[in-house]
Formats: sequence, C-alpha cells, structure tokens
Amino acid sequence: GYDDGIGGADTIRLTGMATIDVFELGLIYQTAEESEDGVWEQDGYIASAAMKLGEKNKLRFQYGYSETEVVD
Repeated sequence: GYDDGIGGADTIRLTGMATIDVFELGLIYQTAEESEDGVWEQDGYIASAAMKLGEKNKLRFQYGYSETEVVD
C-alpha cells in the first residue's frame, strides 16, 4: 500500500502471509517520512508465526520493531 500525504506522511507498506500445513507466517514492513518538510523518517516491521493446535486453538508469536529518526 502507498499513502501520499495522508496524516502528514508519505507511507509505503508491504505485507505478506503464507500458510504451510498447520503453520502460518506473516510479515508487515512499513517505511514513512514526513510529507512537507521531511523532518522525520520511520521504518518498522512486525513478524509473526502461528501454529494451529486442533480445531479452535492457535499458538502465536509476534515480534515488532520500529525506529524513528529526526532528519536535520
């Protein structure tokens, strides 16, 4: 996805998901920068993995990271 100037930021987001038997893997990556003055930049991601445990239960792990940098 791409947002141009929405909320004062230009943003690119990539997502993906794969299911292999009882396992699910997912990833979201986003990069953004301020639209007007370019004062800040931000990069971040979330990775997830899950395993189905029977019909109604699922064991899920997630890890996320984000960094914002002020540009002079």
